[in-house]
Amino acid sequence: RRNLSWTTDGKNDPIMQVTNEGEKSISLTLRLLIGDSSYRYPTQVEIPAGENRFIRIQEVLGRISEKYPEVKNATSGSLQIEFEGVDSDVKTQTVNLNPKAGIVSNTEQARSPSITAVEPNSGNPGGGTVVTLEGQNFDDSTAVKFGGLSALRNRQSDDTIIAVAPPHSPGVVDIEVSNGKKTARLSKAFRYEFDPPLITKLDPDTGPSRGGTKVIIQGKNFQPGATVRWNDAVIPSRFQSPESISILSSAGKTGSVTVVVTNPDGKNVSLPDAFNYKGVPEVRSVSPKMGPTAGGYTVTVTGNNFQQGSSVLFGTQYGQTTFINPTVLAAIAPAGESGVVDITVSNPDGEMNVLPNAFIYNEPPRISNILAAPNPIVRNTVSTITVQASDPEVGPLQYEYRVAQGPPGCTVQGQGEEAIFHSGNVLGTAIVQVTVYDEYDAKAQGTITIVID
Repeated sequence: RRNLSWTTDGKNDPIMQVTNEGEKSISLTLRLLIGDSSYRYPTQVEIPAGENRFIRIQEVLGRISEKYPEVKNATSGSLQIEFEGVDSDVKTQTVNLNPKAGIVSNTEQARSPSITAVEPNSGNPGGGTVVTLEGQNFDDSTAVKFGGLSALRNRQSDDTIIAVAPPHSPGVVDIEVSNGKKTARLSKAFRYEFDPPLITKLDPDTGPSRGGTKVIIQGKNFQPGATVRWNDAVIPSRFQSPESISILSSAGKTGSVTVVVTNPDGKNVSLPDAFNYKGVPEVRSVSPKMGPTAGGYTVTVTGNNFQQGSSVLFGTQYGQTTFINPTVLAAIAPAGESGVVDITVSNPDGEMNVLPNAFIYNEPPRISNILAAPNPIVRNTVSTITVQASDPEVGPLQYEYRVAQGPPGCTVQGQGEEAIFHSGNVLGTAIVQVTVYDEYDAKAQGTITIVID
């Protein structure tokens, strides 16, 4: 009976299954016959009784060619299998050794491939686009080239190959598939082009209307030489990477800005409302407009475009400031010297506005004494009122007199520190009010009671 049987399978990488049908172990000797030369496989293959061995013909040829380099130049030959056993015999498997066609059985012929579809048909010049090729007669040896450049590929089936486009300069290229000597080419099958730019955000996305804010445009697919349009004007920009471009914001009006990035290949992206100019603060009024030099009281500042973090200066001194809303700030007046100061509001973005001569540090005048002589007086007579007053700022004072309460016919007339009270013809008690004003209209008030007998 036969001690050995085998079958082969695989088109480009044949695998020989050898079965020992005998009852004893056998040893196989493998030889490659090329012309009159014989090249022996370095080791014998042992097969126990009743077992199988799988022999990859490519592996056998590879080991032989390592020992005998001249085998690599051969184009044809036979693989001979000799075994020792009860029934000695020699079995021979012929193979094709054409290195361009791969190793296939001499009974098989390479078939011509074809390409019918490419998806996607475009990709980035940097390479890496995964492309599906549809066609016919693809096998494990099928090579793929994009514009003459070899591509990594993975055969999915006889009619599908997945390839990775290699890096290539921009433009349209052919795709070529090859099964050894059989080649197919699909003209103008793939376009290398840069992806359009994309803006994801600006950092920061707000700034003062005076401009000068350093802004990073973040996104992807930016190219060296890309230009930036800020609303309607192209502004200087610096390419940092495919993900970022730096700029300085130009001056503008309160409101939003549309940013457009255009790559040298003409592709562009527009982002509306990408940046917002914050308005310049406007100080309209303060209340009160005057206060003591010691400070510590609240002054309300009204205007427009105030921000969280806005600050108020009284002259050159900061007052503790509370943001109420974009039109109102509350500031605690700091201590200051007598006189008029500007009120300045500064926003966190650096914008500021000044209301000149808006606040007065001033101590009101003081009345130290009010005298009336004579007092009491009789009807239809007069009494002289004398006022002792002073101004802490040593400024000029003005005096005002009036009869706050008293019998009919009582009057008072005065200018400066003295006034004349007329009693009239009715008995009773009169109260004269004295008001003293300084140059800033700060005032002090007092009264004197005059008895009419």
